[in-house]
Amino acid sequence: MNSKDIQKQLKENSINYSMIAEAVGVSPAHVRNVAERIFVSRRVAIAIATAINLPLYEVFPDYKNKVAKVKKEARKKTVSRLKKQISKIA
Repeated sequence: MNSKDIQKQLKENSINYSMIAEAVGVSPAHVRNVAERIFVSRRVAIAIATAINLPLYEVFPDYKNKVAKVKKEARKKTVSRLKKQISKIA
């Protein structure tokens, strides 16, 4: 489902990005960026899917791969940072 489809479904349910943002505690721009696949946020993606009464992977079928990629990259950065910190101590 692309961002235009998401917006259409939200509108049909009388919901907008601002409402989701307020419910989740983020900005409407952040919700829009998740819907447009600019940012990855499982919490916001779940809120969007819930708002339109569809399963997460039906709304964001590509999400599973993106989350895995982001986690892998974050892990590499953390391991690199830890190596640097440990090398200073040893």
